[in-house]
Amino acid sequence: MRLIVDRTEGNRVICEQEDGTNIELSVTCFKTRPQDGTVVVWDGILALPDPAATAARKQKLQSRFDRMKKE
Repeated sequence: MRLIVDRTEGNRVICEQEDGTNIELSVTCFKTRPQDGTVVVWDGILALPDPAATAARKQKLQSRFDRMKKE
């Protein structure tokens, strides 16, 4: 399952699921403390970062921002 890290609150990581709902994971599910906006693949035990998906998401958001600035 793909998730997007929304924020970290203490020992909990709040992630957005593909359907827009949130899920809370323990930081122990991650090898390192994740950054906000990171796309991760969660198998029910571990949440592993997906660098390619994260980069694509950041590029898509940057393109939207750039278009808004031109208007």
